Amino acid sequence: MNLKNGNIVINKIKKIPEEVKILFAGDLCPRGFLEKPVANGQSGEILKDILPALKDKDLSVVNFEAALTKKKYPILKHGAIIKLNPKCACILNECNFDVAALANNHVGDFGPEEAMKTKQIIENSGVKTVGMGKNFKDARKPLFISKKGIRIAILNFAENEFGQADDKTAGVAPMDPLADIKDIREASKKTDITIAFIHGGKEYDPFPTPYTVQRYRAYTDAGAAAVIATHTHCPQGMEIYNGKPIIYSMGNFLFPSRKEYDPAPLWWYGYMVKIAFNKHHAVSMEVIPHVLNPEQKKLKLLKDSTKIKFLKYIEQISAVIADDRKVKSRWDAWCTMKGPGSLGYINGAHWPVENKKALLKLMCARIVFTCEAHREVIDNFLRLVERNGLKPARRLIPDLIKTQNARF
Repeated sequence: MNLKNGNIVINKIKKIPEEVKILFAGDLCPRGFLEKPVANGQSGEILKDILPALKDKDLSVVNFEAALTKKKYPILKHGAIIKLNPKCACILNECNFDVAALANNHVGDFGPEEAMKTKQIIENSGVKTVGMGKNFKDARKPLFISKKGIRIAILNFAENEFGQADDKTAGVAPMDPLADIKDIREASKKTDITIAFIHGGKEYDPFPTPYTVQRYRAYTDAGAAAVIATHTHCPQGMEIYNGKPIIYSMGNFLFPSRKEYDPAPLWWYGYMVKIAFNKHHAVSMEVIPHVLNPEQKKLKLLKDSTKIKFLKYIEQISAVIADDRKVKSRWDAWCTMKGPGSLGYINGAHWPVENKKALLKLMCARIVFTCEAHREVIDNFLRLVERNGLKPARRLIPDLIKTQNARF
Protein backbone atom coordinates (compact mmCIF):
# COMPACT_ATOMS: atom_id res chain seq x y z
CA MET A 1 0.00 0.00 0.00
CA ASN A 2 1.17 3.51 -0.81
CA LEU A 3 0.92 5.18 2.61
CA LYS A 4 0.59 8.67 1.13
CA ASN A 5 -2.43 8.04 -1.08
CA GLY A 6 -3.76 4.65 0.04
CA ASN A 7 -3.36 3.11 -3.42
CA ILE A 8 -2.91 -0.64 -3.93
CA VAL A 9 -2.15 -2.39 -7.20
CA ILE A 10 -4.15 -5.63 -7.31
CA ASN A 11 -3.54 -7.04 -10.78
CA LYS A 12 -0.87 -5.59 -13.05
CA ILE A 13 -1.92 -5.32 -16.68
CA LYS A 14 -0.01 -3.96 -19.68
CA LYS A 15 -2.97 -2.61 -21.62
CA ILE A 16 -5.64 -0.75 -19.69
CA PRO A 17 -9.13 -1.67 -20.98
CA GLU A 18 -12.31 0.09 -19.93
CA GLU A 19 -12.56 0.28 -16.14
CA VAL A 20 -15.39 1.02 -13.74
CA LYS A 21 -14.63 2.56 -10.35
CA ILE A 22 -16.91 1.37 -7.55
CA LEU A 23 -16.85 3.15 -4.19
CA PHE A 24 -17.88 1.18 -1.07
CA ALA A 25 -18.70 2.76 2.31
CA GLY A 26 -19.46 1.32 5.74
CA ASP A 27 -22.40 1.78 8.11
CA LEU A 28 -24.58 4.85 7.54
CA CYS A 29 -26.99 5.78 10.34
CA PRO A 30 -27.39 9.52 11.05
CA ARG A 31 -29.11 9.04 14.39
CA GLY A 32 -29.14 11.17 17.56
CA PHE A 33 -28.53 14.87 17.17
CA LEU A 34 -27.78 14.40 13.45
CA GLU A 35 -31.25 13.07 12.72
CA LYS A 36 -33.06 16.41 12.75
CA PRO A 37 -30.61 18.39 10.57
CA VAL A 38 -30.39 15.49 8.09
CA ALA A 39 -34.19 15.20 7.91
CA ASN A 40 -34.35 18.96 7.30
CA GLY A 41 -32.00 18.68 4.33
CA GLN A 42 -28.98 20.17 6.12
CA SER A 43 -26.48 17.39 5.44
CA GLY A 44 -24.19 19.65 3.43
CA GLU A 45 -22.21 20.93 6.40
CA ILE A 46 -21.82 17.41 7.85
CA LEU A 47 -20.45 16.06 4.57
CA LYS A 48 -18.62 19.10 3.19
CA ASP A 49 -15.10 17.73 3.62
CA ILE A 50 -15.81 14.26 2.26
CA LEU A 51 -18.09 15.10 -0.69
CA PRO A 52 -15.33 15.29 -3.33
CA ALA A 53 -14.32 11.70 -2.50
CA LEU A 54 -17.97 10.56 -2.64
CA LYS A 55 -18.45 12.04 -6.10
CA ASP A 56 -15.31 10.55 -7.66
CA LYS A 57 -16.74 7.18 -8.81
CA ASP A 58 -18.85 5.46 -11.42
CA LEU A 59 -20.96 3.60 -8.87
CA SER A 60 -21.19 3.69 -5.07
CA VAL A 61 -22.64 1.38 -2.42
CA VAL A 62 -23.28 1.99 1.30
CA ASN A 63 -24.81 -0.01 4.14
CA PHE A 64 -27.91 1.90 5.29
CA GLU A 65 -28.57 0.77 8.86
CA ALA A 66 -31.90 1.95 10.23
CA ALA A 67 -35.63 1.59 9.77
CA LEU A 68 -37.19 4.69 8.23
CA THR A 69 -40.36 4.85 10.26
CA LYS A 70 -42.42 6.77 12.80
CA LYS A 71 -43.83 3.58 14.28
CA LYS A 72 -43.61 3.57 18.07
CA TYR A 73 -43.20 -0.09 19.00
CA PRO A 74 -40.31 -2.29 17.75
CA ILE A 75 -40.11 -6.03 17.29
CA LEU A 76 -39.09 -8.34 20.13
CA LYS A 77 -35.29 -8.56 19.95
CA HIS A 78 -32.04 -8.37 21.84
CA GLY A 79 -29.74 -5.46 21.09
CA ALA A 80 -30.03 -1.85 20.01
CA ILE A 81 -33.19 -0.69 18.25
CA ILE A 82 -32.74 2.00 15.62
CA LYS A 83 -35.16 4.07 13.60
CA LEU A 84 -34.92 7.37 11.72
CA ASN A 85 -37.31 9.99 10.43
CA PRO A 86 -38.25 8.81 6.91
CA LYS A 87 -37.00 12.16 5.59
CA CYS A 88 -33.45 11.05 6.49
CA ALA A 89 -33.40 9.04 3.27
CA CYS A 90 -32.29 12.29 1.60
CA ILE A 91 -28.75 11.82 2.97
CA LEU A 92 -28.22 9.03 0.44
CA ASN A 93 -28.70 11.59 -2.34
CA GLU A 94 -26.54 14.14 -0.52
CA CYS A 95 -23.74 11.55 -0.41
CA ASN A 96 -24.27 10.65 -4.08
CA PHE A 97 -24.77 6.98 -3.20
CA ASP A 98 -26.24 4.89 -6.00
CA VAL A 99 -27.04 1.75 -4.00
CA ALA A 100 -28.21 1.24 -0.41
CA ALA A 101 -27.43 -2.24 0.95
CA LEU A 102 -30.21 -3.10 3.40
CA ALA A 103 -29.20 -6.55 4.66
CA ASN A 104 -28.25 -5.69 8.24
CA ASN A 105 -29.49 -6.10 11.80
CA HIS A 106 -31.50 -2.86 12.12
CA VAL A 107 -33.60 -2.25 8.99
CA GLY A 108 -36.09 -4.82 10.33
CA ASP A 109 -36.28 -3.40 13.87
CA PHE A 110 -39.91 -2.32 13.46
CA GLY A 111 -41.22 -5.32 11.60
CA PRO A 112 -41.60 -6.59 8.04
CA GLU A 113 -44.07 -3.94 6.89
CA GLU A 114 -41.89 -1.03 8.03
CA ALA A 115 -38.82 -2.69 6.52
CA MET A 116 -40.53 -2.85 3.13
CA LYS A 117 -41.60 0.77 3.54
CA THR A 118 -37.96 1.69 4.21
CA LYS A 119 -36.97 -0.02 0.98
CA GLN A 120 -39.70 1.84 -0.92
CA ILE A 121 -38.81 5.23 0.57
CA ILE A 122 -35.19 4.81 -0.50
CA GLU A 123 -36.11 3.64 -3.98
CA ASN A 124 -38.56 6.53 -4.37
CA SER A 125 -35.61 8.86 -3.74
CA GLY A 126 -33.87 7.43 -6.80
CA VAL A 127 -31.42 5.16 -4.96
CA LYS A 128 -31.37 1.43 -5.77
CA THR A 129 -31.55 -1.17 -2.99
CA VAL A 130 -30.32 -4.71 -2.48
CA GLY A 131 -30.58 -7.26 0.35
CA MET A 132 -34.25 -6.71 1.29
CA GLY A 133 -37.39 -8.32 -0.08
CA LYS A 134 -40.92 -9.57 0.42
CA ASN A 135 -39.65 -13.08 1.26
CA PHE A 136 -36.44 -15.14 1.46
CA LYS A 137 -36.10 -15.63 -2.30
CA ASP A 138 -36.90 -12.01 -3.12
CA ALA A 139 -34.51 -10.63 -0.47
CA ARG A 140 -31.59 -12.61 -1.88
CA LYS A 141 -31.98 -11.42 -5.48
CA PRO A 142 -28.82 -9.84 -6.87
CA LEU A 143 -28.91 -6.26 -8.08
CA PHE A 144 -27.74 -6.11 -11.70
CA ILE A 145 -26.22 -2.87 -13.03
CA SER A 146 -24.21 -2.01 -16.15
CA LYS A 147 -21.59 0.73 -16.14
CA LYS A 148 -19.26 1.57 -19.03
CA GLY A 149 -20.18 -1.66 -20.74
CA ILE A 150 -19.27 -3.75 -17.67
CA ARG A 151 -22.03 -5.92 -16.22
CA ILE A 152 -22.07 -5.91 -12.40
CA ALA A 153 -24.00 -8.00 -9.86
CA ILE A 154 -24.22 -7.04 -6.18
CA LEU A 155 -25.38 -9.59 -3.62
CA ASN A 156 -26.06 -8.50 -0.04
CA PHE A 157 -26.37 -10.82 2.98
CA ALA A 158 -26.43 -10.30 6.76
CA GLU A 159 -25.62 -12.51 9.72
CA ASN A 160 -28.64 -14.13 11.33
CA GLU A 161 -29.70 -11.68 14.03
CA PHE A 162 -33.23 -10.25 13.80
CA GLY A 163 -35.39 -9.01 10.93
CA GLN A 164 -34.49 -11.73 8.42
CA ALA A 165 -36.81 -12.74 5.61
CA ASP A 166 -38.18 -16.26 5.42
CA ASP A 167 -40.45 -18.07 2.96
CA LYS A 168 -43.51 -16.09 4.08
CA THR A 169 -42.10 -12.98 5.76
CA ALA A 170 -40.48 -9.85 4.36
CA GLY A 171 -37.08 -8.90 5.70
CA VAL A 172 -33.37 -8.79 5.00
CA ALA A 173 -31.37 -11.48 3.20
CA PRO A 174 -29.88 -13.84 5.81
CA MET A 175 -26.39 -15.25 5.46
CA ASP A 176 -26.44 -18.91 4.49
CA PRO A 177 -22.96 -19.96 3.28
CA LEU A 178 -24.13 -22.81 1.03
CA ALA A 179 -26.93 -20.73 -0.50
CA ASP A 180 -24.57 -17.72 -0.71
CA ILE A 181 -22.02 -19.71 -2.68
CA LYS A 182 -24.71 -21.03 -5.02
CA ASP A 183 -26.13 -17.55 -5.62
CA ILE A 184 -22.68 -16.00 -6.17
CA ARG A 185 -21.81 -18.74 -8.63
CA GLU A 186 -25.07 -18.26 -10.55
CA ALA A 187 -24.76 -14.45 -10.63
CA SER A 188 -21.17 -14.62 -11.85
CA LYS A 189 -22.32 -16.60 -14.91
CA LYS A 190 -24.49 -13.67 -15.98
CA THR A 191 -22.12 -10.78 -15.32
CA ASP A 192 -18.54 -9.61 -15.69
CA ILE A 193 -18.07 -8.58 -12.06
CA THR A 194 -19.87 -10.00 -9.00
CA ILE A 195 -19.65 -8.27 -5.61
CA ALA A 196 -20.57 -9.91 -2.29
CA PHE A 197 -21.47 -7.14 0.18
CA ILE A 198 -21.76 -8.67 3.66
CA HIS A 199 -22.97 -7.39 7.03
CA GLY A 200 -21.33 -9.46 9.74
CA GLY A 201 -18.38 -10.09 12.03
CA LYS A 202 -17.61 -9.63 15.72
CA GLU A 203 -18.32 -6.10 16.88
CA TYR A 204 -15.35 -4.08 18.21
CA ASP A 205 -12.88 -6.85 17.32
CA PRO A 206 -10.13 -5.52 14.99
CA PHE A 207 -9.56 -9.01 13.55
CA PRO A 208 -11.92 -11.29 11.61
CA THR A 209 -12.68 -14.73 13.00
CA PRO A 210 -11.14 -17.80 11.34
CA TYR A 211 -14.64 -18.78 10.19
CA THR A 212 -15.17 -15.36 8.60
CA VAL A 213 -11.89 -15.64 6.71
CA GLN A 214 -12.91 -19.08 5.43
CA ARG A 215 -16.37 -17.89 4.37
CA TYR A 216 -15.20 -14.81 2.51
CA ARG A 217 -12.45 -16.69 0.73
CA ALA A 218 -15.02 -19.30 -0.30
CA TYR A 219 -17.17 -16.51 -1.75
CA THR A 220 -14.29 -15.43 -3.98
CA ASP A 221 -13.66 -19.05 -5.00
CA ALA A 222 -17.34 -19.22 -5.99
CA GLY A 223 -16.94 -16.27 -8.36
CA ALA A 224 -17.04 -13.04 -6.36
CA ALA A 225 -14.58 -10.51 -7.78
CA ALA A 226 -14.53 -8.82 -4.36
CA VAL A 227 -16.01 -9.33 -0.90
CA ILE A 228 -16.79 -6.17 1.06
CA ALA A 229 -18.03 -6.26 4.67
CA THR A 230 -19.46 -3.95 7.32
CA HIS A 231 -20.98 -4.20 10.84
CA THR A 232 -18.11 -4.39 13.34
CA HIS A 233 -18.11 -0.67 14.33
CA CYS A 234 -14.35 -0.69 13.98
CA PRO A 235 -12.07 -0.96 10.98
CA GLN A 236 -10.73 -4.42 10.25
CA GLY A 237 -8.02 -5.39 7.81
CA MET A 238 -8.03 -6.63 4.25
CA GLU A 239 -6.29 -9.06 1.95
CA ILE A 240 -5.83 -9.73 -1.75
CA TYR A 241 -6.78 -13.39 -2.03
CA ASN A 242 -5.96 -15.01 -5.37
CA GLY A 243 -6.04 -11.57 -6.96
CA LYS A 244 -9.39 -10.64 -5.39
CA PRO A 245 -9.81 -8.01 -2.64
CA ILE A 246 -11.51 -9.02 0.60
CA ILE A 247 -12.33 -6.11 2.92
CA TYR A 248 -13.22 -7.63 6.30
CA SER A 249 -14.86 -4.47 7.64
CA MET A 250 -14.73 -0.80 6.70
CA GLY A 251 -16.08 0.22 10.11
CA ASN A 252 -18.60 3.04 10.51
CA PHE A 253 -19.20 5.54 7.74
CA LEU A 254 -21.48 8.02 9.53
CA PHE A 255 -22.83 6.57 12.78
CA PRO A 256 -22.92 8.90 15.82
CA SER A 257 -22.57 7.21 19.20
CA ARG A 258 -24.99 7.54 22.09
CA LYS A 259 -21.96 7.97 24.34
CA GLU A 260 -19.90 11.10 24.85
CA TYR A 261 -16.81 11.42 22.69
CA ASP A 262 -13.80 9.42 23.83
CA PRO A 263 -10.85 9.53 21.40
CA ALA A 264 -9.66 6.00 22.19
CA PRO A 265 -12.33 3.75 20.57
CA LEU A 266 -12.15 3.00 16.87
CA TRP A 267 -15.90 3.72 16.58
CA TRP A 268 -15.20 7.16 15.09
CA TYR A 269 -12.86 5.85 12.38
CA GLY A 270 -13.64 4.04 9.18
CA TYR A 271 -12.55 3.82 5.61
CA MET A 272 -14.05 3.63 2.16
CA VAL A 273 -12.54 1.60 -0.65
CA LYS A 274 -12.68 2.58 -4.30
CA ILE A 275 -11.93 -0.40 -6.51
CA ALA A 276 -11.27 -0.19 -10.24
CA PHE A 277 -12.57 -3.24 -12.14
CA ASN A 278 -12.23 -4.22 -15.76
CA LYS A 279 -14.37 -6.96 -17.33
CA HIS A 280 -12.30 -9.69 -15.71
CA HIS A 281 -11.17 -8.67 -12.23
CA ALA A 282 -10.17 -5.92 -9.83
CA VAL A 283 -7.23 -3.90 -11.10
CA SER A 284 -6.46 -1.43 -8.32
CA MET A 285 -7.86 -0.07 -5.09
CA GLU A 286 -7.74 3.12 -3.06
CA VAL A 287 -8.25 3.13 0.71
CA ILE A 288 -9.94 6.37 1.84
CA PRO A 289 -9.95 6.80 5.66
CA HIS A 290 -12.28 9.18 7.49
CA VAL A 291 -13.27 10.19 11.01
CA LEU A 292 -16.30 11.70 12.75
CA ASN A 293 -15.20 14.83 14.61
CA PRO A 294 -15.39 15.08 18.44
CA GLU A 295 -18.67 17.03 18.31
CA GLN A 296 -20.04 14.18 16.13
CA LYS A 297 -21.31 16.70 13.60
CA LYS A 298 -18.80 16.52 10.74
CA LEU A 299 -17.37 13.65 8.74
CA LYS A 300 -13.82 14.43 7.68
CA LEU A 301 -11.18 12.77 5.55
CA LEU A 302 -7.97 11.81 7.33
CA LYS A 303 -5.00 13.72 5.91
CA ASP A 304 -1.23 14.04 6.15
CA SER A 305 0.45 12.29 9.11
CA THR A 306 -2.86 11.11 10.62
CA LYS A 307 -3.78 9.39 7.37
CA ILE A 308 -0.38 7.72 7.18
CA LYS A 309 -0.70 6.46 10.77
CA PHE A 310 -4.17 5.07 10.03
CA LEU A 311 -2.99 3.30 6.88
CA LYS A 312 -0.05 1.84 8.81
CA TYR A 313 -2.56 0.52 11.33
CA ILE A 314 -4.58 -1.11 8.53
CA GLU A 315 -1.37 -2.69 7.22
CA GLN A 316 -0.57 -3.95 10.73
CA ILE A 317 -3.90 -5.68 11.30
CA SER A 318 -4.00 -6.91 7.69
CA ALA A 319 -0.66 -8.65 8.18
CA VAL A 320 -2.30 -10.87 10.81
CA ILE A 321 -4.92 -12.04 8.29
CA ALA A 322 -2.13 -13.36 6.05
CA ASP A 323 -1.16 -15.88 8.77
CA ASP A 324 -3.91 -18.34 9.73
CA ARG A 325 -2.16 -19.18 13.01
CA LYS A 326 -2.16 -15.53 14.06
CA VAL A 327 -5.82 -15.18 13.16
CA LYS A 328 -6.60 -18.19 15.33
CA SER A 329 -4.47 -17.02 18.29
CA ARG A 330 -6.16 -13.62 18.37
CA TRP A 331 -9.54 -15.27 18.06
CA ASP A 332 -8.70 -17.47 21.05
CA ALA A 333 -7.73 -14.38 23.03
CA TRP A 334 -10.99 -12.64 22.09
CA CYS A 335 -13.11 -15.67 23.06
CA THR A 336 -11.23 -16.04 26.35
CA MET A 337 -12.07 -12.41 27.10
CA LYS A 338 -15.70 -12.43 25.89
CA GLY A 339 -16.82 -16.04 26.33
CA PRO A 340 -17.94 -15.87 29.98
CA GLY A 341 -20.21 -12.90 29.27
CA SER A 342 -21.75 -14.68 26.29
CA LEU A 343 -22.45 -17.72 28.48
CA GLY A 344 -24.42 -15.39 30.74
CA TYR A 345 -26.94 -14.84 27.96
CA ILE A 346 -27.73 -18.55 28.00
CA ASN A 347 -27.66 -19.00 31.77
CA GLY A 348 -30.12 -16.15 32.30
CA ALA A 349 -32.78 -17.66 30.03
CA HIS A 350 -35.41 -20.17 31.05
CA TRP A 351 -38.69 -21.64 29.82
CA PRO A 352 -41.56 -21.09 30.19
CA VAL A 353 -41.37 -17.31 30.44
CA GLU A 354 -43.54 -15.50 32.98
CA ASN A 355 -43.06 -11.89 31.92
CA LYS A 356 -41.50 -9.55 29.36
CA LYS A 357 -38.17 -9.45 31.22
CA ALA A 358 -37.86 -13.23 30.98
CA LEU A 359 -38.86 -13.08 27.32
CA LEU A 360 -36.10 -10.59 26.58
CA LYS A 361 -33.58 -12.90 28.28
CA LEU A 362 -34.79 -15.65 25.99
CA MET A 363 -34.05 -13.40 23.02
CA CYS A 364 -30.51 -12.97 24.39
CA ALA A 365 -30.12 -16.74 24.26
CA ARG A 366 -31.73 -16.80 20.82
CA ILE A 367 -29.09 -14.53 19.32
CA VAL A 368 -26.24 -16.57 20.82
CA PHE A 369 -27.48 -19.64 18.97
CA THR A 370 -28.60 -18.10 15.67
CA CYS A 371 -26.13 -15.29 14.94
CA GLU A 372 -22.83 -16.53 13.55
CA ALA A 373 -20.58 -14.03 15.36
CA HIS A 374 -22.13 -14.74 18.80
CA ARG A 375 -22.37 -18.51 18.33
CA GLU A 376 -18.76 -18.76 17.24
CA VAL A 377 -17.59 -17.07 20.46
CA ILE A 378 -19.39 -19.65 22.61
CA ASP A 379 -18.24 -22.51 20.38
CA ASN A 380 -14.56 -21.57 20.55
CA PHE A 381 -14.62 -20.57 24.23
CA LEU A 382 -16.01 -23.97 25.27
CA ARG A 383 -13.43 -25.75 23.13
CA LEU A 384 -10.67 -23.71 24.83
CA VAL A 385 -12.07 -24.71 28.23
CA GLU A 386 -12.15 -28.37 27.18
CA ARG A 387 -8.54 -28.29 25.95
CA ASN A 388 -7.07 -26.13 28.74
CA GLY A 389 -6.42 -23.41 26.21
CA LEU A 390 -7.52 -20.36 28.21
CA LYS A 391 -4.22 -19.70 29.96
CA PRO A 392 -2.05 -19.39 26.81
CA ALA A 393 -4.81 -17.39 25.09
CA ARG A 394 -4.85 -14.84 27.92
CA ARG A 395 -1.28 -13.80 27.09
CA LEU A 396 -2.47 -12.07 23.93
CA ILE A 397 -5.33 -10.15 25.56
CA PRO A 398 -3.26 -7.03 26.46
CA ASP A 399 -2.03 -6.77 22.87
CA LEU A 400 -5.56 -7.28 21.56
CA ILE A 401 -6.93 -4.51 23.80
CA LYS A 402 -4.13 -2.20 22.68
CA THR A 403 -5.08 -2.85 19.04
CA GLN A 404 -8.67 -1.83 19.80
CA ASN A 405 -7.58 1.74 20.57
CA ALA A 406 -7.07 4.50 18.05
CA ARG A 407 -3.52 5.86 18.01
CA PHE A 408 -3.73 8.27 15.13
